[in-house]
Amino acid sequence: MVPGTVMGPAMVNVEIADRSTKEPTAELAKRAPWSTLEERTINILGCNINYIDVGSGEVVVFLHNGGGFWQVWWHQIKHFAETHRVLAFDWPGFGESGDIGEPLTVDSAARTLDAFTDALALHDIILIGNCIGAAVAIRYQNLHPAKVRALVLMNICPGRRIVRFRPMRTLLYDLEFAVLRKGFRRLAKFVADRPRVARRFPGVLFGGPISGDDPLFVKYSNKMREDRQTESRDRLLFSSSSFTLKNFIQNNELVRGALLMWGRDNKVAPLKRQGYFHQGVCEIERIEIIPDAGHLAMYEAPDRVTQLIEDYISER
Repeated sequence: MVPGTVMGPAMVNVEIADRSTKEPTAELAKRAPWSTLEERTINILGCNINYIDVGSGEVVVFLHNGGGFWQVWWHQIKHFAETHRVLAFDWPGFGESGDIGEPLTVDSAARTLDAFTDALALHDIILIGNCIGAAVAIRYQNLHPAKVRALVLMNICPGRRIVRFRPMRTLLYDLEFAVLRKGFRRLAKFVADRPRVARRFPGVLFGGPISGDDPLFVKYSNKMREDRQTESRDRLLFSSSSFTLKNFIQNNELVRGALLMWGRDNKVAPLKRQGYFHQGVCEIERIEIIPDAGHLAMYEAPDRVTQLIEDYISER
C-alpha cells in the first residue's frame, strides 16, 4: 500500500544501510537481475499494460503492491518459471504501464485482471498477490471462482485502516461536505509530497536496512522522481478505502483455504494490527509469519516465501 504521513508512527525509523552509490542510478538499473526478461505491452480496457510472460506449464499470476511494480516478485518469478507459466504485470499508473487517469480501486483493478486473463486465455490460475494485489486476488476469486485454482495472499491491504487514526480516516474518507473533503485531501497530498516525507519511501517498505544500491530500491527511487507515478500513488491513497476487505469479501469458503503470509516487521500494515485482523476476516486458520521482513517480504526473505508457496501449491 502507499505510505503517507497520515498513517502515523510507521513512517519513522527507516534505515538505509548505504546511500553512498558511486554509479549513476541509470547504470545500476541496467544491471538489475530482471533486465534480461522481455517486457511486453498489451492494451487492456484502453490502457497499455506492461507485463512479462515466461516459462510453461500451470499458470501462476503475481500481483504487486500499490506504488510498486512486478519486479517485487522477481525471486519467485525466477523460481517458478522453471516449472510453470508465470505472468506478472504493472497496475495501471504504476511501473511501466499506462495511466487510466483516475484512482485505482479494488473493482477497477479486478476488471483489469479479468480482462488481462481473458485476453491471454488464462485459466486454472494460481493467483498470488501482495497488499492491494492480495485484496484484488480475493475480489477476483469471489467473482470468478472457476478461474482460480489456488490463492496465495501476503500483507493484505488494510483499506481505510491504512490510516491509523480514526479522526483522520473520517476526514479523509467520510466528510459529507465536498468542499471540506476536497480541501483536506489537498492538504494530505501536499504533506505526502514533501521531500522529507518522500525520502522515507521506499525505505519504509522494507523490514530492515536496505542498501542504496539494491536494484529494487534503485527502481523505487527512480520511480519516485516520476510525476506520473507520484500522481498515481497520491490517488491510490485517497481510493484506498475501496480495498477494505470486509466491504467486498463475499465467500469465505473460497478464501478460507488460502495461504496467508505476513512480514513480521511490516511498517505499512503491521502484523499485530492488520495481519491477525485480516486473518480473522478471512477466517484463515493459519498465518505464516515471515521473520526479519516487512511489506516486501517476498523480496527480503525469498527462500522462505518461495518454499511456502511451493509447499502450498504441491498440496493443492
